[in-house]
Amino acid sequence: MQKLLLFLSLLVFALVGNYFGFQLFFGVNFIFGSIATLVAITRLGLIPGVIIAAIGGSMTLILWGHPYALIILILEAIFVGLLKVRLHDLVRADAVFWLCVGVPLVLLFYASSMGMDVTQTSMIALKQPLNGIFNALIATLIIFAWDTWYRPEKTFSIDNLIQLAIFSAVLIPALILLVEDNRALKTHIETAMLDELKLITSSINKQISNETIEWDILDTSFITEHRHENDSSEQYVNWIIRNEHGIVVQHSTQKKLTEGQTIPMKNDLSLVFSNTNELSAMNRWKEARYRYTQPISKGDRQFSLEIEHDAQTIINDLYTSYVRSMTIVVALIVFAGILAILVGRILSKPIIKLGQATHQMGESIEQGITVLIPHNRFMEVNQLAKEFRLLSCSLNNSIDRLNLLANEDELTGIYNRRQSLKYLHEERKRARRYSSGFSIAFFDIDYFKQINDQFGHAIGDEVLIDLSKLVKTLLRETDSFGRWGGDEFLIIIRHSDLPTTLKVVEKIRQEVEVTKMSSIEKNITISVGVTEFLPEDSIEKLMKRADDALYKSKFEGRNLVRLAVNDGLL
Repeated sequence: MQKLLLFLSLLVFALVGNYFGFQLFFGVNFIFGSIATLVAITRLGLIPGVIIAAIGGSMTLILWGHPYALIILILEAIFVGLLKVRLHDLVRADAVFWLCVGVPLVLLFYASSMGMDVTQTSMIALKQPLNGIFNALIATLIIFAWDTWYRPEKTFSIDNLIQLAIFSAVLIPALILLVEDNRALKTHIETAMLDELKLITSSINKQISNETIEWDILDTSFITEHRHENDSSEQYVNWIIRNEHGIVVQHSTQKKLTEGQTIPMKNDLSLVFSNTNELSAMNRWKEARYRYTQPISKGDRQFSLEIEHDAQTIINDLYTSYVRSMTIVVALIVFAGILAILVGRILSKPIIKLGQATHQMGESIEQGITVLIPHNRFMEVNQLAKEFRLLSCSLNNSIDRLNLLANEDELTGIYNRRQSLKYLHEERKRARRYSSGFSIAFFDIDYFKQINDQFGHAIGDEVLIDLSKLVKTLLRETDSFGRWGGDEFLIIIRHSDLPTTLKVVEKIRQEVEVTKMSSIEKNITISVGVTEFLPEDSIEKLMKRADDALYKSKFEGRNLVRLAVNDGLL
């Protein structure tokens, strides 16, 4: 239902926007229906957008009497809808359409099919892309405002926002200045023409006021003398004198006085259009005439003097100025587009790198590598990168600390049961792959419960720490030593046969027996079970043999090393 209401609203906007255009020049209008089309493409999809373009564009067929603007509006909707998927930006997509498709079609339709002259065709070819890009800019601003207000979860590309800001800062002021500059030029030329018509009126009025001069001998040679200096040979000035009964006298250099629609202007000036409907809007303007009306008197009789001046010369001058001004605006837009792309990429590149570094952070931290972010020239971006580097280092330190907590026994500082099991699995895989061997020694402290009962658990913990430090000094760097739980410990002796393993373990037992634990100022003993890994062993089976050997050493009197081989005890 919401989409249907949006579709109908945009359709009405397209019809109204194309009908009530903004007159830029004589017979040249800015229309705004494609704003609705572009919003529909973004919000509703390509097909609804093309439908709105076709229905809204039909208004141009009614207003201008030719189908070419309708065709271009439909093609614009199709091409922009397809290009937006790739470019992700309405303004750029619309600019590409006009550059590659729209302008060539305008030149083909208006010059070849409609027979317009070079100046008119050039002006339309410049106006249409300006109109299209301006509408795309307004549509983008509408979508941006809507998403900002009603869709706070919506994200925006920095690149696109920068381009939108630059286009807005260049295009909107440029169009305003263009319109105001050309209005000022039009006013200046019309004022000069009005002064000329007033001069002619003054000359005619002086002659008429002379009672001795008859109507048929009025001197009109001054009309040619006072023509505008830029007027061509086709320029003409007509004048008539009327009274309440009709025309008294008439003068025409080439054409008869115009009969048709009259639009009042300032200073007794009006614009008269021909009644014919066969001409295009631009040509109707060129066929129009400026008319200046002034009351005059001859004796006690009152008359009305009407003087006409053709508009073609003035409009030709204005069209030439318009083409020059619009060429400058188009050049500014091209410059703004290039600048927007460059600035957008310069500013978004470090942000993209930060995003890539964030994506790589997990893998880098897992490998123990600090994420490197290059220095940037932009102070704010560089500060963000600096904070990111600090965060990365802090996370690395935190991860290292967590790894220590996860892999080491918090009390003794040696490996915990989890890490010992991990090394057991790794050694089992290595032994099977390379046919190498390893052995394990599983031991605990004799009568450790009595130590806790006599000295307390805190002192018992100190005994565990002292024992761990002692055993660690007696092992090779390649060996693994961990606390299995309570007062039980596991030693993994790599690349060692049973005789060598027994020598290492016996040496450890003897050193523990003769070393006084500083925490209790007395000696302790340990009972040890030893076994060798066999190819068919699982971890559970291997640990079961070692535990059985430890139990045997306990059973036989403690402070002993016992060996388990092939499920048998020695």
